Amino acid sequence: MSLWIILCREFRSRVRRPAFWILSLAIPLLVAALYLIPPLLASRPERQVCVAVVDESGLFASQLQSSPAVAYQPVGGVALGRRMVEEDAADALLLILARETTIPTEAVLYYQAHSPSTALQAEVDHQLQTILRNSILLDVHGIAVEDYALIARTRIHLRTQDMATGREAYAQVKGALGLTLALLALLVVLVFGGQVTRGVMEERHSRVVEMLVSSVSPFRLLLGKVLGIGAAGLLQFALWLLLSAAAIGGIHVAYADLFDRVEQQQLHSLATKGDAAVAQMQSADQMPPVSELMQGLSAIDWVTVLPWFFLFAMTGYLLYASLFAALGARLDKDADTAAFTLLLTSPLLVALCCVPAMQADPSGALAVTLSLIPFTAPVALLFRLPFGLPVWQVMLALALVIAAIPLCTAAAARLYRRRIL
Repeated sequence: MSLWIILCREFRSRVRRPAFWILSLAIPLLVAALYLIPPLLASRPERQVCVAVVDESGLFASQLQSSPAVAYQPVGGVALGRRMVEEDAADALLLILARETTIPTEAVLYYQAHSPSTALQAEVDHQLQTILRNSILLDVHGIAVEDYALIARTRIHLRTQDMATGREAYAQVKGALGLTLALLALLVVLVFGGQVTRGVMEERHSRVVEMLVSSVSPFRLLLGKVLGIGAAGLLQFALWLLLSAAAIGGIHVAYADLFDRVEQQQLHSLATKGDAAVAQMQSADQMPPVSELMQGLSAIDWVTVLPWFFLFAMTGYLLYASLFAALGARLDKDADTAAFTLLLTSPLLVALCCVPAMQADPSGALAVTLSLIPFTAPVALLFRLPFGLPVWQVMLALALVIAAIPLCTAAAARLYRRRIL
């Protein structure tokens, strides 16, 4: 009964705070704003940039193609180009140096007041590489641009499929989802574990805890505090997810034309860059195209993934919350909290640093070991979860985390009792 009273007290004390509801509403609004800002920036009209071109090689100037974003203007010499930049008649000067060999090897983009944007640099570089490639193909190998485009479009699609279930692997999509789940679990531990630390420090300074200990054991007091703050945190986390999803859905409906226009602009940009650029974007080092991304997400066994995510995020919080409570009982200054919090959550950060290795081999010895260590399991196992895991590994990892919770809570309660009395 005393445990329930403490739990309800901690839950009510957090939920009644104005800051609880302010954050519950502000975070979804921030997520919605972050979702809306990129398409708004992408849809704004851009000023056409003028680039003066001095082509000493004689290969590029006639083939550079202007666009609504960049206009190329060949000029007679470097002096004229410099004067145009100095007089703001041009934004930059592109100097393509004379050939020392049959193939030009160097070009310089000069500017004066404002550094060229990364988009302008990428556009100029793309045009130069395309012209140079086409020239080499035609002059050296006798391959026309049309033939090369046909070769670039000809691709074989390699699929990775499970023989037993027939499901596609979608390794990149599963890796991105696993990283998202791991980061969310880490966020739960850091945010709500930090609330436990602050709650313990507040009660220590107010001396309220001394009166509570006189009637309740330190173990029950600590456990009730952890569960009460966890319940409030779970409510806040659920509000974040639901309100963020509702806000993003409402934005997508309200600004459907904006998103369609941005998508059309992106497709047009890819079309103007040719087949080689599209092939490069869809290479193994880049994210998969939207259609494959949606197929990969639909292939995820969400009925299995979501409950396990909830269990490991909550048990991970309970495991670390007792340690955060001990940290709050040990520290005397708020200034030390951040440093010790980083030290306390270092196992989770180590597991996060091992994500590339686990991505390369989700069933390897390192991934399995990190998944079975209670202090790294909330990150390591959740990252591997979308790839599909043996049931015994998931059950064993969860059992080990649950078994570690009372041990850590008991150890934290002893330190808790010594520090508050």
